[in-house]
Amino acid sequence: MKIIAVVSPKGGSGKSTLTRNLAAAAAGDGVPVAVIDTDAQGTSAEWARVRADADAVPVPGFTAETSAAARRADAAGAQLVLVDTPTAIEKDPEGFKALVLASELVVIPTQALPDDVRSVETIMRAVQALDRPAIYCLNRVKPRVKETDGARLRLIRSGDVAAAAIPDSVDVVRAMANGYGVTEVGGRGADEVAALWQEVRRRIGL
Repeated sequence: MKIIAVVSPKGGSGKSTLTRNLAAAAAGDGVPVAVIDTDAQGTSAEWARVRADADAVPVPGFTAETSAAARRADAAGAQLVLVDTPTAIEKDPEGFKALVLASELVVIPTQALPDDVRSVETIMRAVQALDRPAIYCLNRVKPRVKETDGARLRLIRSGDVAAAAIPDSVDVVRAMANGYGVTEVGGRGADEVAALWQEVRRRIGL
């Protein structure tokens, strides 16, 4: 079983949305997947609950402490677990370290805003210090704004950046509300999420 941690130090990065979209894309690709929600808001766990009543491949959701939840996900047959983390998880150094060391990949979503980009660079350095692979993902990107290219150029200096930039899309929001991912219902953002999932899948060798 492989674990992907989705980590961001700032609210508004779209971390929970990205976690759910990747889970849905994996499920659609035939990968048995589960989500572990360690964020107090419980957004990803609630999505998994709503999804159970939708016409979609089930994605079990767990809210227990990460290692215990991972054991439950493994027992449920998951080949992939996506961990939705709380904002500023780095303020729990031991918990952050344990999660990163257990992960095949750390995905670090960020908006293309200068303050957001600066904040995620600290997360990348912390993951690199633990000698674990990580990738930035530009998320909630506005159409045709120069800041996106500038953010990518800056992020490349400190780590790998996913080729796909996920747009800020109402289609994503609507899919989430009904327990789906945007790749399952189509619309703006579907192609980008599908491309991101394929890149992530290659990186973890799944």
